[in-house]
Amino acid sequence: MLGHSFLNGGPRLTGLSPAVLDIIAGKEDTNQLAPQDSPDIDVREIVTLLTNKDPLSPADKHNVVELCVAWDLPTAVNDTNRNWLAEKILHHSMILEQVIWPSKDSSDSEQEWNIEQQCSALAFFRQYVEKDNSEKLKYLIKFWVGWVVFPQHLYIEVISGLLPKSKTCLETLQIPGHHTAYKDFEEALEAAVHTADTGFGFI
Repeated sequence: MLGHSFLNGGPRLTGLSPAVLDIIAGKEDTNQLAPQDSPDIDVREIVTLLTNKDPLSPADKHNVVELCVAWDLPTAVNDTNRNWLAEKILHHSMILEQVIWPSKDSSDSEQEWNIEQQCSALAFFRQYVEKDNSEKLKYLIKFWVGWVVFPQHLYIEVISGLLPKSKTCLETLQIPGHHTAYKDFEEALEAAVHTADTGFGFI
């Protein structure tokens, strides 16, 4: 019902901030994300610490570094990069924190890759998302789930094949595990996600 209302000019998604709506819509000039835009209370606290001008205590720095390590973000925190790091953490929490990553003991018959190949493919995917281009993210989400509204969870699998595929009903993105260079992975992913303009690739 929310999607139908949104697409047909009815009442908008009043529960979302203008910044989140801008990201979903893929606008070039977006409103700035705020700590309350993240659904994670811990993320809100970390971002608030970083955006405040007060010096970070050793305990505060430990909490920031712990989160950065978990999300593969830079761990060096100083006065010159605090706002940049806060923004990266917020954007990370909007997509990557929603993803349900493949488990090591996944029994999916399509997963024929060893752990190193899977980790490489997933690292390429993280890099793609963290490049933080709202237009690309809009196409990615549309290809992934069929439209540009975030579901509660996003699923990802590493599979065989030349191009990424999606199972929109299952909110699952399937990425190939054979790429050894990020540029090749990026080109394949962008070729796939732009088929969302015509609906191909939703199955």
